[in-house]
Amino acid sequence: MRHSLPELPGTTRPGRGRPGRSAGLLGIALLALLLSACGFQLRGSQPLPAALVAVDLQVPPGEPDLQRDLRRALEARGTRVAEEAGASTLRILGARYDRRILSIGPDGKVREYELRYEVRFALQPAGAEERAPVRSVTVLRDYSYSELRVLGKDEERDLLRTEMRREAVNRIVNQLSH
Repeated sequence: MRHSLPELPGTTRPGRGRPGRSAGLLGIALLALLLSACGFQLRGSQPLPAALVAVDLQVPPGEPDLQRDLRRALEARGTRVAEEAGASTLRILGARYDRRILSIGPDGKVREYELRYEVRFALQPAGAEERAPVRSVTVLRDYSYSELRVLGKDEERDLLRTEMRREAVNRIVNQLSH
């Protein structure tokens, strides 16, 4: 007479998969199919129009970080960034950070600032004779300020500026794709 031990939950017998595993895989496959069918794409993955296969990127000399981020974003979407004949021209006409006071405490000292980053640009399609319209993107952020933590707040402001620049680049590339 053979004795068998009772099966424990979550264990498998030889030759059988885990309970519910195939249903889980089927669910994931179905979700992926539905997302692709409705046109879902990961942020930043939409290809740019055919007119932007090659772009001559012109950025003012004082903006190396903006130029680097724009180059990376364009190349990530399949655009060749180079000075070449037949390329469209993306000109950055200006990029400016501003800071203004949002609130003042009862002691008359600044409590909050608003940072504003605006980038003006124009895309001149290859072979186009009319002047390209000037467009702009603006990114706003606010942060609290304390005289007791000046160094920490300066670092926070620098991080916010980096984040704002990257968001502006994403907005520029999104505008170019429509």
